[in-house]
Amino acid sequence: MKRLLLAFCLLPMLAAADERIVEFAADITIDASGEMVVTEHITVVAEGRQIRRGIYRDFPTRYHDRSGRRVVVPLEIVGVRRNGQPEDWHTESISNGTRIYFGSADRLLDHGRHSYELTYRTNRQIGFFDEFDELYWNVTGNAWDFRIEQAGAVVRLPGSVATDQLRLDAYTGSEGEQGQDYRAETTGGSQVRFETTRALAPREGLTIAVGFPKGLVNEPTAAEKRAYVVQDNRVFFSGLAGIALVLAWFLFAWYRVGRDPDAGAIYPRYDPPEGYSPGMLRYVWKMGYDRTCTAAALVSLAVKGALKLDKRKKDYVVENAEGDTDSLTERRLLEQLFDGRSSLVFKQSNHAEIREALKAHEKSLSGRMEGRYFHRNRWWLVPGVLLSILALLSMVLQLPGEQKFIAIFLIAHQSIWNLGTAVLVMRVYRSWRDLQGVTDFFGALLLTAFSLPFAAASVVVLGLFGFMIGWLPALVVLALGVVNGLFWHLLRAPTLRGRKLLDQVEGLKLYLQVAERDDFEQRHADAPPQTFEEFERLLPYAVALDCADTWAERFAAQIESAIQAGTAQSRNWYPATTSRSGAFSAASLGSALGSGLASATASAATAPGSSSGGGGGGFSGGGGGGGGGGGW
Repeated sequence: MKRLLLAFCLLPMLAAADERIVEFAADITIDASGEMVVTEHITVVAEGRQIRRGIYRDFPTRYHDRSGRRVVVPLEIVGVRRNGQPEDWHTESISNGTRIYFGSADRLLDHGRHSYELTYRTNRQIGFFDEFDELYWNVTGNAWDFRIEQAGAVVRLPGSVATDQLRLDAYTGSEGEQGQDYRAETTGGSQVRFETTRALAPREGLTIAVGFPKGLVNEPTAAEKRAYVVQDNRVFFSGLAGIALVLAWFLFAWYRVGRDPDAGAIYPRYDPPEGYSPGMLRYVWKMGYDRTCTAAALVSLAVKGALKLDKRKKDYVVENAEGDTDSLTERRLLEQLFDGRSSLVFKQSNHAEIREALKAHEKSLSGRMEGRYFHRNRWWLVPGVLLSILALLSMVLQLPGEQKFIAIFLIAHQSIWNLGTAVLVMRVYRSWRDLQGVTDFFGALLLTAFSLPFAAASVVVLGLFGFMIGWLPALVVLALGVVNGLFWHLLRAPTLRGRKLLDQVEGLKLYLQVAERDDFEQRHADAPPQTFEEFERLLPYAVALDCADTWAERFAAQIESAIQAGTAQSRNWYPATTSRSGAFSAASLGSALGSGLASATASAATAPGSSSGGGGGGFSGGGGGGGGGGGW
């Protein structure tokens, strides 16, 4: 009983010791220009818990208007006073505006009551409608950590207005609520007063709406509104200007070095260009090295008798056949594959040897073809990349405080992550393109399932960038990536010599990719006879020019006859198999020697683990102003 009595006696003392806002009163003066001068009188009780050095006030300056457009309002701090005397203050940027700290980090407040006075100027807070204009203003903000015992506001209009021409509304409670715990009155033709009729709990606030006749405040002109749009979205427009500069540079670079020479006459050719291996033609045709360059070279070496291709279950095997080749690039590959070896299995345990062979082949092709037949023009990419970085920096540096670091992190993350994701997506594409059986189907399915989270993460991070920084800046980041990737391809261009060679390549491709022999013979009577030897002669070139499937289908009857007679199996390029059927069909032979061999080469050259496997319309908290605060 004594303990209960003691607790009852201590209740008033405990209540008195609570940190709270005793009064929050705002004096709002509206000028005819639309500028507002606001003085907030905030009286608090400090007990050294949350309020130790002073309080802080959050003021939102970045909104989206009723049309969804981004709006940035100005804020100028005139001064801060405490108990009638000037007080130290400083600001910092927050995600949606400015935080104003009252007090000094070097001085603690005495416990007890303190009266603060914050004065600031702001603009663009008036809403202009068809029949009236309005100040819709969140007086206290809805993010205070303390209860507010009394809140109120006085609004001073720029001219006298009849009472029946004013629209007065207010809302109390948590954000989104429409509580009516307030009183409102006019005190003269140009002054309106609001005050709450109950204390506001933490995270509750007071929002007012004062409607008045049009013409009392000057509405911005159309030119001023356009200027506001540019000013409010300067991050986006600076990025847009950056895209324009990057695009201008790349278009200039493309015009200077990236335009292809005019093609000559393209007609079917029955013989490959003399003196060029299939790998060399592939290298010029793609203006770069890929795994099919190696596949074409291996088939070419097998056709020439320099090596023998075999297939044991899933793995391709190359065996030294002691033959030779007249192609220096193929000879370099051959020497590196059989460096003291009689055979080599294309599987990941041999990735080091296979990778060295591929590097030697690529280096040999590059030395023979690049510069003479085409230019990559990499140095012309550098200014565009640097301009892209400057465009991103121009956006990031205009972001407020913490958003700068968020943007830098997300851009860096996206740049690295998306490169890896692009490689993974290409592997998924190739796994479906090179599909040859049930095993490959399930492998492609698993790789696709594995890749989906990575691709989804790229989309999510871009969405996060849009949500936290802005959707328009996110589009700028995406557009810069697309432009750089596009011109990485477009700036590569053949030389005049390369264009002449490509004319011959395109002519050979016309012949190789014709599926219907009878139709072709009707139009080209001088075409070579359709024999198994003709198929074999141009098979390496069909692999090089992505025509292996069509070429094999066209000679299906001859291939089947050769398989039945055992002629095909005697060829070094025909891969034996341990499957139940005991031989490749004509339909599968093209895929096996083209995309299948290329896929096996790329997979075997990859180290294990080095890459992935696959009117009453308002509410409390609405309007301008707002924010909240706390102690520090």
